[in-house]
Amino acid sequence: MPDAWIKKQSSIVLKPDLSNILKLAALKLLLGLLVFAIIAVLSYMFGFLNSITFITESFGLKLTEAQVLLYLIIGVFIAGLVVFIVAMFQAETCSYEFFNNKLIVKRPLALVLNYTAEVSFDNVAAVNYSSDSFLDKLFNIGRIELRLSGTEQKTEVLPYVQNAPEIAKWLKGLIDNYNLQKQSILAQQERIESIVDEY
Repeated sequence: MPDAWIKKQSSIVLKPDLSNILKLAALKLLLGLLVFAIIAVLSYMFGFLNSITFITESFGLKLTEAQVLLYLIIGVFIAGLVVFIVAMFQAETCSYEFFNNKLIVKRPLALVLNYTAEVSFDNVAAVNYSSDSFLDKLFNIGRIELRLSGTEQKTEVLPYVQNAPEIAKWLKGLIDNYNLQKQSILAQQERIESIVDEY
């Protein structure tokens, strides 16, 4: 059983591994800032920032190209930091609770709203997993997608899953086990009904 599992009496709860998600989000933030800084410096070197200084002058602000470059880098850094904080908040409040016959998904929809869904194993048609990028694969973080049938909602996505292939395989086994038990119960009921009908 993976380290991120918490066993309750009748269910198992999976929470994201925050240390890996923190490392992944920090690395993505730094790489994004590095790419932006390279683009911004090249723009500065080739004079593309002149158009921005021209626009700021029309509003009465006299900025040099270096000041525009600095403000752009600071703005992108702040935006990246906000995205980083939101990702950490989402991972912190995310959990998946597995029962013998259903799954309860809890994750934030926005900073203030929470999303909770109960997915019956009767409605799960397929279980797939994916890693969105090379960095996700590097930190072994992925997402599991449940394809649903018989419901209005067609898919349920479980983001921030550590060891997604292993968890997806375990979940498929759990669903298969549920379906076998259900078929066994139906077969027993049919046998009982046929015996009762004979008498």
